Amino acid sequence: MLLPIAFDGMLDGVVLGTMTSVSIKAGVILAIVNTIEMGALGSAFASKIKELSISTSCKLLVIMTPPLAMLVTAIISAKLTSDATDDNNFTFVALLAFGVVCLLQLSVMDLIPRSNDDNNEIIILSFFAGFLLIFVINLLEL
Repeated sequence: MLLPIAFDGMLDGVVLGTMTSVSIKAGVILAIVNTIEMGALGSAFASKIKELSISTSCKLLVIMTPPLAMLVTAIISAKLTSDATDDNNFTFVALLAFGVVCLLQLSVMDLIPRSNDDNNEIIILSFFAGFLLIFVINLLEL
């Protein structure tokens, strides 16, 4: 359970770091969206970890791994893309393409089909409200 969530945090960190190095506004929007996403995911993750019969320090270490993975990859990708010049933007394009494809894969192949399987209007409404929130935030002057 830890590895997929930590990997999700790393992918979010790649996209966040890459976009922030190019546009502060895009970085702020992604930070807001990731805060909401990781807050919900972190709550569910922490409730599962709480049930494990391991020491409190191990639980804390496990719970802190995904956000730390996100932070480290955001810093690394921001550094890599900020060093890319206009003539050599391969690093920027490669990191951004990788992150976007991973997010699309997650959305198209996992989240959308799962939301339709449950036939729960609240889940479907929440999914599309998240997309709408991103567009509204983008319209705001930050």
